[in-house]
Amino acid sequence: MIRSALTAGALLCALMLSACNVTSSQVAGFLVSAQTLASAAGQAELVAKAQARVVQACGYQPTAQTIAAIAKTFAPSTAVTLDLVDTVATGICAAVQNPTVAYASGRARQKRDGTYRGVPIRGQRVGN
Repeated sequence: MIRSALTAGALLCALMLSACNVTSSQVAGFLVSAQTLASAAGQAELVAKAQARVVQACGYQPTAQTIAAIAKTFAPSTAVTLDLVDTVATGICAAVQNPTVAYASGRARQKRDGTYRGVPIRGQRVGN
């Protein structure tokens, strides 16, 4: 009886997903689009979505070049998913919330935003 209920539940889920033209891989990774980081369109999509997410999360606007450089640290076959956008946004926010102190010539202290995946974070604070 339990087995038949589980089977019926699985069939119901499969029917609901097929009616929406959504595959299990799209549900698992919250697919933003069919793009991967190997394509220019996929990189552009990641840049736009990650910039918006970082501004929303921590009030910082990273440059497009910064996000494009971070994208290159992932495998080219990586799909542009909400998980990826959130991973990049979280990493950038962590880097800019803990700026490093550097000394220029003349020993003047200067705060610099940190790095994420080896990429220096460039951009500007926005909002408050």
